[in-house]
Amino acid sequence: MLGIPKYKPQFFSDAISFLNKNKHYCESALHKTFSTYYVQWNTEFNEWNNDGPIIIVIDSIQFEFTAFQLSEYSMTINTFDLSKKLDWYGADDEIPLIWKEAPFEQFNALKGKLIKDIFLIEYNFFLHNSPETTEPLNENDYDLVGIEFEFYDSDQCLSLTNGLDCNAMNLYKTEENTIYRRTQITY
Repeated sequence: MLGIPKYKPQFFSDAISFLNKNKHYCESALHKTFSTYYVQWNTEFNEWNNDGPIIIVIDSIQFEFTAFQLSEYSMTINTFDLSKKLDWYGADDEIPLIWKEAPFEQFNALKGKLIKDIFLIEYNFFLHNSPETTEPLNENDYDLVGIEFEFYDSDQCLSLTNGLDCNAMNLYKTEENTIYRRTQITY
């Protein structure tokens, strides 16, 4: 899937199911070093293939994140080898992809920093589509759309989110409101 032989993302649509499966992995990343990151890179057009997973390396553990559709998000750990050839759905060399390490200067300042906090990001599509509603919020109206890492000695936050059926990387903290909810991962 996504050009990666034998890759099987584990998609979650809400924070509770994500945490039931992955909380211990996320907890193990707290207070550890953000070493580097990788993205799929199209060498023909010299650009990021943001449909492919974003890989974050934290103290030599490979965290693999990917968004799918509007409301599914996956995290897997060490499930594939970055040295293996990528083949985007059988396109072979027609879509020449490689794993490129740290191609975006704006994110490189975070390399070597310790992770202070991790938050899951959920989005309320119901309220987004019905902003005039006065109905009480329902837990089931929130969909998991990403994860954020906050760092010691930095006011920047690495946000990996669903960019509308692709992956997005940003350096901002999601502001919690009725549409966005942040769930902190703690011990």
